[in-house]
Amino acid sequence: MAAYRLFEWVAGPLFRFDCPDELRSIEGWRARSDIEMLLPMPIELGWEMWSWQSVTKGRLGVQGGEGICLDPVKGDVYYVEDWAWFQRNIEWEAVEDVHHPIAPDAVTFFADWVFGPRYPELVSLVLGPGLLEHRIRKGRHKGELTDAWLRLLQRAELLEERTATE
Repeated sequence: MAAYRLFEWVAGPLFRFDCPDELRSIEGWRARSDIEMLLPMPIELGWEMWSWQSVTKGRLGVQGGEGICLDPVKGDVYYVEDWAWFQRNIEWEAVEDVHHPIAPDAVTFFADWVFGPRYPELVSLVLGPGLLEHRIRKGRHKGELTDAWLRLLQRAELLEERTATE
């Protein structure tokens, strides 16, 4: 897959993206048990490293939160807030509240949402509003944003600089 030609995995403090086995090779694709199904299971591209609830419930650093997935039929990338609830509800009207389309394909997702200008939108969508405003409270980096990935994108001039008053 084109999106994973430059890296096998990438991780920051908020997300981790690993190349799924089914995208590494044709053998991995054929090994999927649901490949013959009308609606095969989504391919997990990555997941949140922790959620806004983790902060409030004291579980900061919990790995393997809700996934960001690739639809193996349509090719689009989406996020589902509560995967267990999503699987139990077959009425699309109810599902629309937790199913969030992100990008039309994986390359666009990585170029725009992980390595590009829409990264702040990804953080807000998946982890909640306000997280982008968290600042380091003390030490030599006092006042800087706590999200090191966001700082990296800013320093690489892939995003606009966020000031302390924004």
